[in-house]
Amino acid sequence: MNMHDYLMTVSEQIRCRRAWPMIEKKLRDHIEDQKIDCMAEGMTEKEAEEEAVRQMGDPEETGMSLNHIHRPIMDWKLLAVAFLLAAVGLLLQWMTYQQPDSAYKAAEVWRQVRYSAAGFVIMILLCFMDYSLIGRYAGRIWLAVLGLEVFTYAVNVMWYRGIWINGGIYSYGALIDCLLLPAFAGMLWSGRGGKEKGIAKSAGWLLVIGILFLLPLQNHIYASVVFGICGTMLCVTVWKGWFFQKQNQKKDKKQIRILLGLILLTAVGALLLAWYTGNHFIPMEYSQTVRENVQSLAAMDKAGVDLTGSELEWTRFDVRGDFLWLYLFYRFGMAPVTLLTVLAVLFLVFLFLAVFRQKNRLGFLIGLGCVSFVAVQIIWYLGSNLGLLPSGQGYMPFCTIGGTNMTVTYIYTGLLLSVYRNSRVVKN
Repeated sequence: MNMHDYLMTVSEQIRCRRAWPMIEKKLRDHIEDQKIDCMAEGMTEKEAEEEAVRQMGDPEETGMSLNHIHRPIMDWKLLAVAFLLAAVGLLLQWMTYQQPDSAYKAAEVWRQVRYSAAGFVIMILLCFMDYSLIGRYAGRIWLAVLGLEVFTYAVNVMWYRGIWINGGIYSYGALIDCLLLPAFAGMLWSGRGGKEKGIAKSAGWLLVIGILFLLPLQNHIYASVVFGICGTMLCVTVWKGWFFQKQNQKKDKKQIRILLGLILLTAVGALLLAWYTGNHFIPMEYSQTVRENVQSLAAMDKAGVDLTGSELEWTRFDVRGDFLWLYLFYRFGMAPVTLLTVLAVLFLVFLFLAVFRQKNRLGFLIGLGCVSFVAVQIIWYLGSNLGLLPSGQGYMPFCTIGGTNMTVTYIYTGLLLSVYRNSRVVKN
């Protein structure tokens, strides 16, 4: 049997056709190496090829074995954690309402259920998507996201590029901003091997992000976070040597100078954007007033007081969003808050471990961007509830209200599932 017939027989056993190019290259390279060794022993080229193929073993058995290895796999742990956190979030939302008006209470929780259901649909669709398309069509996707940024700014001058949906303002502008992270990861991956020119292009695109966020309707708290994470992804790519295609080699002085310059650019840009968007944080004086109201609301709920129609009842909207952890602390004590915080931290550790175990470069960059954004959300939410950080549009993934934030969380989780699912199929 010659090499062509052998490879054809093996390919017939592979169900995932996207994995075949990677498998074929490995088999072909191995056969060629064996062929060279056989020719060194005095065989003709034809004899050497047949002998090399014979040593590879039965093609059907080889194909079935490779088919078992190189197939999409589901990250059931992450999927289960997402379901669990979503269920915990709905339970927590239900617990924040104590008034006898159960219809209103059910309506508010049902609103959260609708967002969660829509989010799960998006997550599953992205999970079964081939995430390598982000790298394959990186330029087109990047330009499309930038085009959406400019278009939504041009046509919508109210509600910070949002629409009224499901009983609240849904900021599709903020959603588009968060799509910059996977799109920028694709651009970094497509620029691999570009050396200084590739780094300059990537830094230029990073500056484009910064300029976009300076537009009047872009000045929200996501600006500095997205810019900072994109800059961090660029720095990591330079550090790993992917622009120079010399991973694991010692960094020269030029690389170190470039890296330090990019770190400075990222830090300065993120700080400037944070200062520019500072008006979207709640003033500390007002925040303190809200915290006191949350404490009073928790005490009244604990005593079973009916607050229907009272001014204090409006504080529940702050509880369901920015100050859920604080409310739980005042009402139920330290134990449940500590447990929930530990679960949130363990969730982050789980996500970061999954990212750093990822061998595919594009998958690593997408995962790093997505998980970093979720990490900032969790850290900021905990810090604002402790009074260490300013509050404003706070969100605890899966647990608190916020249609836009919830959609972003499910999109990022879906991309992470897609990266894991295709980890045995897609190669650099």
